[in-house]
Amino acid sequence: MIRWGKYFLIPFYMSFPVINLIHVVITAVVVFAFGAIWFGPLFGKQWMKMAKVTKKNGMNPAQAMILEYISTFIMTVFTAFFVYKLGLSSYLDGALLGVYLAVGFSATAALAAVLWEQKPAGLYIICVSQRIIATAIAGGLLTYLASRY
Repeated sequence: MIRWGKYFLIPFYMSFPVINLIHVVITAVVVFAFGAIWFGPLFGKQWMKMAKVTKKNGMNPAQAMILEYISTFIMTVFTAFFVYKLGLSSYLDGALLGVYLAVGFSATAALAAVLWEQKPAGLYIICVSQRIIATAIAGGLLTYLASRY
């Protein structure tokens, strides 16, 4: 069955669920903090070296952090769509959903940088590992919050 959305036709099973925006904001902050730790004390030096980023040639740090938070927020919103639409109820289910989404979309899309742009494989591993873990955290935390509150 197909019905009209606001601007286009969408199948009935594609209607967007109502998501809890407070859960999304909390989760986005947690995932953003995880990314700051991952690309800071854990792998910051290796990442900067492989990505050839220096303090002089990089983007304004404040601007980059704002844009990264917006990106994290968007990822969290779409992860929430899946969590709520699928009716997940356990942290593990949400975390596995996050792994599936990240491997299926982020990891495969980022592989092009290694294949065609000749970026180092180590850079790919650092960035994709972070995205897989971050999306797993998002899925798990969103599911936990949805089942508790």
